[in-house]
Amino acid sequence: MPKISSYTTTAPALTDKLIGTDTNDSSATKNFTISDILLLNPSSNAFTLSLDAATYDVQNGLGYNTLLDVSFGAAQTNTDVSLSASNEVIFNTAGDYLVELNLSGGILAPSGGTETGAIYYGVFVGGVQINYTQVNRVIYTAATSVSDFDTLNNTFLYQASASDVMQIKAECPTNFGLNSFGAGITLDRGPSAQIRISKAN
Repeated sequence: MPKISSYTTTAPALTDKLIGTDTNDSSATKNFTISDILLLNPSSNAFTLSLDAATYDVQNGLGYNTLLDVSFGAAQTNTDVSLSASNEVIFNTAGDYLVELNLSGGILAPSGGTETGAIYYGVFVGGVQINYTQVNRVIYTAATSVSDFDTLNNTFLYQASASDVMQIKAECPTNFGLNSFGAGITLDRGPSAQIRISKAN
């Protein structure tokens, strides 16, 4: 086997893998993606903030199996990443980006019995979901109880091409075989939605 130093040098990508030892799994040899390594401590990496947007507005329209475009407030025009009036995040410059999302559900009062409520979130680029669905769920058992959703935090690295359009969408799935609380879910904690995107230098 030739020396590692003799192999071809190429530009790394976030999806490239490095070999290493998993000390939490009996020192097993495993692959680690560059993106996962960077996310271990994002603050230590060289990123420049490109978009910082949030809204405190109540966001209605979360119905059963109906996608709602999550709003992040007023439109912004920036050099690398902009926010449109139609809730689209537009990557003006190609590159590697750190995306940080904070999404807050509202307070729910059930009508009786054992009930459950859930908000599903997805990240879409060009109308296609690009990562796993995130779920924010509450379960309560008495008509007098009032429950509120936790703030859902999602941080990920995204390798953007120029003109990529990203949207964050949310919906309520059909109920889980329990009593239904109806479609009266809102995003209304303060802020109801926040997004920060930083570009790797």
